[in-house]
Amino acid sequence: MWSKINLNGHQCTSLWHVDDIKISHANEQIVSKVLSEFEKEYGKETNTIMGMVLDYIIVATTQVTMFDYIKKHAIGIASHVGWRVKDISTTPPL
Repeated sequence: MWSKINLNGHQCTSLWHVDDIKISHANEQIVSKVLSEFEKEYGKETNTIMGMVLDYIIVATTQVTMFDYIKKHAIGIASHVGWRVKDISTTPPL
């Protein structure tokens, strides 16, 4: 849940659960503006959230990968324990 009081004292609230979002405000234009901002940020063909890359390029499917996240942390762990990292390849998505 996210809430914010705007300059005229009205509260704008966004609730989300899995794939549902509810946006409420006294002014319909504010709801449209917030929805537009969500679409700009999350309406892309791919999004990265908590290390997961969510890919929506194929219609009606979502592909989730963590290759970059794993690579980053594998290099970090190897460096921490003093191992020399030559290359960590990623497997291309299926």
